[in-house]
Amino acid sequence: MQRVPVARRSNAATLIVSLRDWARPLWPWFSALWLVALVTLLLLYILPCSAPPTSIAGVELSLDKVFHVLAHGGLMAMALVIAPNRRAALVMATLAVVSGVLFECAQLYVPQRSFGFDDMTANMVGVVVGGFAGRAIRRL
Repeated sequence: MQRVPVARRSNAATLIVSLRDWARPLWPWFSALWLVALVTLLLLYILPCSAPPTSIAGVELSLDKVFHVLAHGGLMAMALVIAPNRRAALVMATLAVVSGVLFECAQLYVPQRSFGFDDMTANMVGVVVGGFAGRAIRRL
């Protein structure tokens, strides 16, 4: 009889799987945390003076799009990882996508803030990247 080699997980994958499995029974609490993150993101979008920093140690950087990708990517990945079933994941993912569009549109009505299709594109790129990341973690 021939032995079939078993694929081993890396240390990082093992850690992610153990954290995911530990967190599954606590999904209502993590869902509440996700909603808090969503509301916090909305507040950051609609507060007039909440723009991210543009320079670090005197070096001018354009990190605005990076922040958009990270915020919406994290929201999407978190939704896919913590949802206990496909229906909850679909609802949370839909909220993540819709928030990426609506939060940017809300800036049309906020003084000192500006709407931008480039920001909305960065939001959607973040949602897609977060979707792939969340799906990959869920499949581990």
